[in-house]
Amino acid sequence: MDKSAKYYAIIEHWLHEYAQIRSVGLEDLHNHVLSDSKNGHLQLMREGWEGKNFHYNIIFHFQIKTDGKIWVLVNNTDNELVKDFKKLGIEEEDLIPAFIPEAWRKLAGYAA
Repeated sequence: MDKSAKYYAIIEHWLHEYAQIRSVGLEDLHNHVLSDSKNGHLQLMREGWEGKNFHYNIIFHFQIKTDGKIWVLVNNTDNELVKDFKKLGIEEEDLIPAFIPEAWRKLAGYAA
């Protein structure tokens, strides 16, 4: 299995586990893992009602490039992905936060 496919499988599994986490009192919000293996995209989105408010949010969005680099397009959590993914076998230098300016990435603990 090449690195891109390996990382795709790891992150897809991780997202499914993360999607099972539900906040107390938010039973009407639903998590969904969306995957596009052809283009290397994985998302976790949340939708549903909280009281009178409808929510539709992207929690995570990753794109895994053919070179094995994981571009973090969205992380709307306080989750430290570098630590979590390192434990799962993803190399720190393969995790690139697209949402942080390139000059700041090393300061945030990511690859540049």
